[in-house]
Order: sequence, then structure tokens, then C-alpha cells
Amino acid sequence: MKQAVRWIIMAAMLLMISVPVEAATKTTRLSATSIAMDAGTKTKIKLVKYKKLSKKQLKKVKWTSSNKKVATVKASGKYKQNATITAKHSGKTTIKVIYNRKSYRCKVTVNQEGKKHQSGDVDDDDEEEKNSPEKKKEEVIAATSITINQGTEMTLTEGDTYQLTATVVPSNAPVIWNSSNPSVATVDQNGLVTVLKGGKVGISCISQNTSKPRIAIMSIIANLKAKYTYKCYLLANVYNGGFNANGLYDSGCTPIYIKTDNPNPETIEMQYVSGYDSNNSHNFEDVKYSTESDRGHGLRRVEGGYLGLLSAVSGTYEKAAYGEYFYNTEKRPVGTTTSLIREYATADHSWSQPYAEAGSFTFEVRDFLSERDAWIDKIIAEQTTPDMNVHEKMMALSKYITLMDYIPHRAQESMTDAEYKKKYGNGL
Repeated sequence: MKQAVRWIIMAAMLLMISVPVEAATKTTRLSATSIAMDAGTKTKIKLVKYKKLSKKQLKKVKWTSSNKKVATVKASGKYKQNATITAKHSGKTTIKVIYNRKSYRCKVTVNQEGKKHQSGDVDDDDEEEKNSPEKKKEEVIAATSITINQGTEMTLTEGDTYQLTATVVPSNAPVIWNSSNPSVATVDQNGLVTVLKGGKVGISCISQNTSKPRIAIMSIIANLKAKYTYKCYLLANVYNGGFNANGLYDSGCTPIYIKTDNPNPETIEMQYVSGYDSNNSHNFEDVKYSTESDRGHGLRRVEGGYLGLLSAVSGTYEKAAYGEYFYNTEKRPVGTTTSLIREYATADHSWSQPYAEAGSFTFEVRDFLSERDAWIDKIIAEQTTPDMNVHEKMMALSKYITLMDYIPHRAQESMTDAEYKKKYGNGL
């Protein structure tokens, strides 16, 4: 009998001890298990019926956010039982507190536009934090290859927009578009490039899965937009035999008039055109130097534009085997050639710097030797006959050459036949 009473008393004592501890554990909880917030706002959260902890236990109390870009949390109160949540950006995160060796969670949804989110009860200590950075990294599909369909380089102009596209494998792997120099060109997340100014920029398409990174890069040269207008004309001169309407011979050069409103010739570059340093400005009746000081090297300033020298021959200095340098010339191919006009932002520039495609000039290059030989054959056929001997043919050709020399001299000097004969002799 005594033994039975003893067992009853012991059972009652155990019941008295265990019940309060179990009740305390069940009633300690967060004031909310899910919260909807607007970006830029704050809200408070706390532990309900928390246990007062010792200083040693307080050191182990920790409030954390699984995604600090979405929301942050900061503890307060004597026993760190309170916290303030600050919403940063639209998205989802989980606020967790470890208190007295127990963890409690609250799901937070942040809406950028202030739309309400439905709240759900998530008071499960063993649930994984689905919004943690580690979990998100695992969930992002990794790209095995990325290719920008338009190639690896292109040239655009200030103010242009251009749509880039990419082939991603697998096709559902997410990517991010990025500009290496947004001041030159920007790109949106659909791959649309907008050129803001001249320069160089790299546009990249990058996989979002950072654990297995893949990237494709498009290099873009952004040219300037031309500020001025240009129009070119070839000019007649004694060095080009009068052939100047639309071209020149492959062994020579001819003056070119660049009509433009650009006030700075140092910002103009034109293919196959060099400085015009001739003093024979009187050869051109309709183009005059602006001032005497405009004669020199580089483009010559004239009324309404500049004079340059268009050449059908290019040349470079090369070193011979014996150590001396020589000038190696190369004729341009016979046929139609186009010279491009470039406009730079400043006078201090190089060909590698951004420029504007300001215009072009198309001209014809003709074969001098073949046309010369054809012309000589024509003169011989017109001025001689098959029955002439060599001496007679030479006399006929000499008379023709003298006549060709006489006519322009007499016309230029307005002389009579008698005056011409007295000055130049009886060549006829």
C-alpha cells in the first residue's frame, strides 16, 4: 500500500514540473508569420510570451533576413524580443529569429507598387528558407552557351537604336544584358541598344546563374553624327590635261574643292586627299584663297570651303636592302573609286577616335598610258597617209604640234600672225 502511494506522489510531481515547461514552449511565437509591405516602408515584429534570458543566452539571439536586397531586420528591446523590418525592393524574403535555441520565421512580401499580398501562416521551424540566396542560386537554370546573333562587333552612329538578340542554350535559361560604358550606349533587358554619344562600348549578355557563368560580348564603335555638310568638285588645271569632270589619270593628281560650312579644316579627313601647296591659285577662276596666309600645308581655306589635292597614286617610304629609304608609289586600280569624308569632334584626333561619316565623293581613275598611246595613234592616222615615207610623216606631225602650240599662245596674248612670227619665229 505504501509503495502504491509513493508512485502516485511521484507521478503527480512529474506532471507539475513538465506541464508548465511544455506550455511555455508552445506559446512563445512571432507576432506574425507572414507580412505584406510596400517598398520604402517599415513595420515592427516581436516575440509573444518570450522568456527572459541571461546575458550569455542573449548573445545567441539573432534576427536575420534571407534576402537583404528585399528587406532588412534590426533587433531592439532589453531581451532582443522586438525587431523592425525595412522594405527595400519588391520581392520576397524570410525573417528568422533564433531565440533560446529555437527558431521562428515570418515570410515577408514586398510590393513595389503597393499592391496587397495575401498572408499565410508559416510557423514551421523545420521549413527550408525558399527565398535564401543559396536556394535561389540552385533554382536558376544555368546556360551552357550564349551567342549574340549579330556577331562580335559593329559600328553604329550617335542617336541610333539597334535590337540585339541572343541564342541561349537551353532557351529557358535567364540572362542579363549589360553595357560596359552606359555614357556611350545603354542596353535594356530586351537587348535594345541606344547610342548616346561617340566612343567604344561592350554590350554583354550574361547568364544569371553565377555558379556556372556564361557570357557573350558585342563590341560597338559608336560614331558621331555629322554637324556640317560637304560637297566636292574636281577643278581644271594644267597638270591634269583638262580631264577633270569626274576623275583623273592613274599616274597623277588633281585639285579638289570641298564646299562645306565646317569652320575647322583640322577636323576633316578625306581619303586620297592631301594638302594643296601650289601657289597657282590663278588657275581657278571661281575659287580664290581667302587670305595669303592660307597657303601652306594641309587643306587650303578658300571662299566657301577648302582646296585639297586628290591623288590617284599612294606611296610609302620603304627601307631598301642597302639601308637607304626610297618612296614606293602604287597606282590606284582603274575604275570607279569612292573617297570617304570623316568629321572628327576635335582637331587633335587620330583615325582610331570616334568620327562622323560626313559624306563621300565618287570619281573615276583612268589609264593614262593606254589613253596616251591611243591619242598618239589617232593623231598619226589623222595627219599622215600610208604612202608617206618616214621623213614626210615627221614633217607632218611637227607642223601639227607647232600649230597646237601656236593657237593657245596667240589666243592668250591676243597677237596677230605678224606679231606671233616676230616673237616666236616662222614655225608655220
